[in-house]
Amino acid sequence: MRKYYQFVKMYPFSITCFILIWVLSLMPFFPETGLEDVAFIDKWTHLVMYGGTCSVLWIEALLRPLPKGGVGVGISDSTFYSMDRTQMRDRH
Repeated sequence: MRKYYQFVKMYPFSITCFILIWVLSLMPFFPETGLEDVAFIDKWTHLVMYGGTCSVLWIEALLRPLPKGGVGVGISDSTFYSMDRTQMRDRH
């Protein structure tokens, strides 16, 4: 449960966007907007909703402080290590 709380604390606006999209997508009624004549209006709407959510997610991730190890913590450490060993082997 603590992990979920930390996740919500790190990405509050992104989670709000996801919930808002789910509510709007599952809403059984749609008010008349007068935009029925616009070609692919549903595609444009989804593009804006998911593009906006993606942008909010990126902004929240970029504004978070980096972990103690800096960039490359986790999986990329082993990738960099294997690349270094390969480069060293090719030199000899």
